[in-house]
Formats: sequence, C-alpha cells, structure tokens
Amino acid sequence: MDSIQTRKFDLGLVLSVIKTLIYFKVRAIRPTLVKVQRLLLNLSGIHFSSVSLSKIREILSWLQEKGLIEGEGGIYQWGKDQSNVPVSASVQQSKIVAEKMKIAVRAIRILKLIPAIKLIGVCGTVATGNPRESSDIDLFIVTKAGRIWSTRLWIMVLLEVAGLRKKKYKKAGRICLNYLVADDNLELKFKDLYTALEFVSMICLLDRGNTLRKLKMKNLWIKKYLPNAEWPEIEDLNYWQQKIRGQKIKGSKRRLRKIVVAFNLWEKLAMIFQERRIKRKRKKEKGGQVYWGADALIFHPKPKSILFRELYQQELVKQKRVIQGVLGEVESL
Repeated sequence: MDSIQTRKFDLGLVLSVIKTLIYFKVRAIRPTLVKVQRLLLNLSGIHFSSVSLSKIREILSWLQEKGLIEGEGGIYQWGKDQSNVPVSASVQQSKIVAEKMKIAVRAIRILKLIPAIKLIGVCGTVATGNPRESSDIDLFIVTKAGRIWSTRLWIMVLLEVAGLRKKKYKKAGRICLNYLVADDNLELKFKDLYTALEFVSMICLLDRGNTLRKLKMKNLWIKKYLPNAEWPEIEDLNYWQQKIRGQKIKGSKRRLRKIVVAFNLWEKLAMIFQERRIKRKRKKEKGGQVYWGADALIFHPKPKSILFRELYQQELVKQKRVIQGVLGEVESL
C-alpha cells in the first residue's frame, strides 16, 4: 500500500483544511476529525464537492507527521497552543458543555409552555464546544408571525422567575436572548462566516411544524461558506431533545399556557414597552449587528464576527511562509 507521503492531494482541499484549522484556532475551537469534515470552511474561494472523512483523515495525518498540527485523542489543532494547555483539555470543556446544556434544558422545559414558540436552539460557544465556566447560554428562537414581541416579553418574565435570565453582572450559566425571528421571515439578516458557523453548529432542542427544515431551506447561502455542512434532521432525536420531550404539562402548567395565549393578544403593548427600552439602550451603544422589528429581534452590539475575521487575517499573515511551504510540497508529491 502506498504511504501517505506518496499519495496525491488536491491542492485546494489541503489549503481549505489548513485555513479551517487556523480559523478554528482563532476561535479556540478544537475540532475532531468529523467536525473538520462537516465544518470544512471554503475560505479559499475554491468550489469542491462533498469531501469524505478518509480524505480529511489523510491530510490531517500528513500535516501531523510534519509537526504542523497537534492531534491527541482524536482532537486537532493548528500549531502550538501558546497557553500550553494540552489538546486533551477539551475533555474538560465537554463537561462544561454538559453542565450548560442541563441549564438550557431546564429553561426550555419552561419556555415550551409558550405556544407561539416554533423552535429553540442552543448557539454560541456551548454549541461549538468551547465554552468557559463564565459563559452564558445563547438561544436562537423562532416565534409565530405576529407574536415576536409578546413572546419575547413572556420569555423574559419566565426566565426571570426561574432565575435563569442573563443580567449585566450575572452572566455565567444564564440565558441570553440575542436572536429571535418570526416564522414568516426565516432568512437570516446578517450573512457572514461567523453566522454560518453559528447556525450550522446550533443544537436544536425544540421544533414545531418542521421549522428547522424550513430554516435550513431559507438559508442555503450558508453553503457558500460551509459546502460540506449538513444540519441534522430533527427526526434524529439527540439526548437533550429526549430530555425535553419526555416532560408532560399538567395542572397549573395548563393554566399558565392559557394565560400565555391571552397575553399574546397584547402584542402591540409588548412592542411599545420593549421598543422604548431598546431605544434608550441604543443611545449608549452604537454600531454592531442590532435590528428590531415585527420580523426579527437581533441584539449583537459587539459582534464577534468582525473580531474573529481580523484575528484570522492576522494569523494568516503570520503563517504565510509555512502555508506556502506546505502547498509547495503538495505540488511536488
């Protein structure tokens, strides 16, 4: 059998793997083989068809033999970690993810009482697998059209009562409501690599009326950045979905559901109340990815997409000679 060194690699594919690893390093994401294959970034502008695990494995093995990447326990990283934290430390991060997900499940058991909610997914660092103990829990929520303002208000009230709502000085393990959309406007407003990766990594925990599938179909632009990515179908229940679906609504919870339905009639009042608060806050906060309206409520006053894009470009400059050397070897194989 031919050795790895004597095999021919596709130059564009090698470059995409390298750039994916560098981008993940910038975002402190330590991917597995499967994640590299599924979230392979098309940062080189090269169009290629679906890439198999075996091809990605060969390239990663070759890069590891050359000492350009670290690989321990099936987890990969470009170069050396300046913090000197071993790659195996990602095992500890998985424990943090599990703790954060337990809190998310607790919140969604309550929020699913709101009938206007069509979908709830966990995004952010919890979904990408690199949270810290101090991290909050980002939720992406789809609501019924014409109910977005009253639904958000109800969510805030219920999370406040449950002690799970994120506050200025209470962030760790709290729920952050920074992205809500109505089900008649599922195409995401901000289209960039960061957003694409966020939503492909999303862990969907509640889906009503095949909303996840509709969301996917309305955002095919994500393939431009992640040509190999696929959102898992909702029928393939994950562990956390089973935790939520196993819960039944009884007694007082049924009465609460009726109250929520009645409250939804106050959509206009909910909009007026919240808009005033948002406008007051926006006087202090300028720029960012912030939008509010009947179709979506998006609050990213300090979007990380710009920061990571700049850090990624800086890292590419640092690694330019190394990358050129690798590509030169690939051409000579």
